[in-house]
Amino acid sequence: IEGIEPEDFVITFGAIAGGASGIKGFDLLIEAVGIFSEFIGSLQKIKIITFGGKQKKSDTMFGIKSIELGHISYENELARIYSLSSVTIVPSRAESFGQVAAESLSCETPVIAFNYSGLTDIVKHKDNGYLAEPFKPHSLAEGMLWFYSLSDEEKVQVGKSGREHVLEVFSEEVIGGQLISIYKELAYKNN
Repeated sequence: IEGIEPEDFVITFGAIAGGASGIKGFDLLIEAVGIFSEFIGSLQKIKIITFGGKQKKSDTMFGIKSIELGHISYENELARIYSLSSVTIVPSRAESFGQVAAESLSCETPVIAFNYSGLTDIVKHKDNGYLAEPFKPHSLAEGMLWFYSLSDEEKVQVGKSGREHVLEVFSEEVIGGQLISIYKELAYKNN
């Protein structure tokens, strides 16, 4: 992605309609980025990637280069975005599951989210990401600062923990086995 270097700390946010949907909490992310930026010396190596909006554009947010990629149509393109990201932020006010979080973790990219709704099944606090106090931008910023301050080795381990968790809990084999068990139980009860 033009403007992103391998040594950059890349914060990613993605949602259908991008930041336009209030339920996805983009406004909370903006506040959190403002707080986060106050604690970082040089912002030159910090980048923000957003996707899901209607149009591609570049801008700045509190002195941090921000790149909107627009709608992403292909899984391999989405995986590439997550894989070059340092962390994905999911500041949703409500999530029944949290597909963006699961996709990010499957690419070994940790997730920072609120300790609320379906995201608590996906993000494990300080293991594969960070669960912030619900709807508090300062707590979201604390999560960003926590991850930013980890050593490179610790960041890699948090990412690996995320992928392991997704495979252990949400893989096709696991979910398929659970569905088969439910069908067998229902068939047994109906006989």
